[in-house]
Amino acid sequence: MHNFIFKKFRSIYFPVFLSKWIADFFFFLLRMIVYIYFEFSNIFKKNTSSLISKEKVQAKLFNIYSPPSPSNKEKFVQNSADIKLSLRDKVELAIIVPFYNEAAFIEKCVSSALAQRTIFSFIVLAIDDGSTDHGAETLEEFKKFDNFFLIKQKNQGFSGARNIGIQLAKKYAKYLFFLDGDDYLFSNNSINCLLTEALRVDADLVDGSYAEIRGNEKFYHKFNHVIKKNGISNEDIVLGYAWGRVMKVELWRDINFPQNYWFEDTVLNFLIIPKVKIYAAVRETCYAYLVNPEGITQSSKGKIKNLDTLYIVEYMLKELADRKISIDIKYSHLVLFQLSARMSRLDGLPENIRFYAFLYASFIVKKYLRQDQIRKPDRFIFRVFRLQNFQVWNLLVKLRI
Repeated sequence: MHNFIFKKFRSIYFPVFLSKWIADFFFFLLRMIVYIYFEFSNIFKKNTSSLISKEKVQAKLFNIYSPPSPSNKEKFVQNSADIKLSLRDKVELAIIVPFYNEAAFIEKCVSSALAQRTIFSFIVLAIDDGSTDHGAETLEEFKKFDNFFLIKQKNQGFSGARNIGIQLAKKYAKYLFFLDGDDYLFSNNSINCLLTEALRVDADLVDGSYAEIRGNEKFYHKFNHVIKKNGISNEDIVLGYAWGRVMKVELWRDINFPQNYWFEDTVLNFLIIPKVKIYAAVRETCYAYLVNPEGITQSSKGKIKNLDTLYIVEYMLKELADRKISIDIKYSHLVLFQLSARMSRLDGLPENIRFYAFLYASFIVKKYLRQDQIRKPDRFIFRVFRLQNFQVWNLLVKLRI
């Protein structure tokens, strides 16, 4: 909501500082209205949701759609072991291009990668995840490039294709870069710009600015040039995507994308971002993100599998427990954000499903989060979950606050 208000006022040529001030004011006002409503609703309304047991909620929700069953992580390692690349030495960068039925976009995507002008060595790993169109055939001509490799596999999902790329990058590269099959690199200097900064400061992760392509329109998302040598916080929720950034392969040493889940990029905020010690960003526009009407982001609205936005949080919390990583204030903030603002993905689903999803989320909060590990700004939404106030949660989600 804050970004929506800010962009609206910027679009009518308000100065940046004034647009931000107006957005801050309206956002504060909305939160106060919701807070007052919350307090009154708890006084005058009897809470019946607390009478529903966790077992009943789980049974109701799982009967509608249950969490995916993660595949054996070792499967990816075994599969990649059978793939041999004709490389004598390691390269600086592996560009990983997973694609499935992207015939309309994949040639432009791969062409943009191979057209990079850089002093650094790199390979392009195009991973066909069992496409049924002619996308892979259009890439055959690129086999004349000694740094291009086309890998075909049975369909394992987007995560499965990315995981093959990660395993190969571990063998052959120092850094990796995810390039989605319907996107492309903005200029032929993109990789040189990102890698120059990465190697200059020995960064674990480098972000570049990107352009959002909607039809014939381009919207630019600019980063300031920054270097952070004490890491970045997983409170920087906007950093939770995989594409368009150079990352050290070492960050992924013992990490894969969760298979069979939507919103698999959630793994970055939970497991990758906290490992980053040196972070950098550049102002140059390096990536073109295509808003594809037929892509999963646009076509998924209203689908029951959006419940993965709930289930993947529980999956990541179990991962943290398995890795003996404690839930601190930063992780608590991240969990509350994922279970409130990110649950707007459930818009379009029937209210009874959203109700049980909320109750299930409240049980996750109760199990994993402690009151003394909640930041002051997060105490309100924490109370909403503890008191199981669906009406207020629903309002917060719809308003994106």
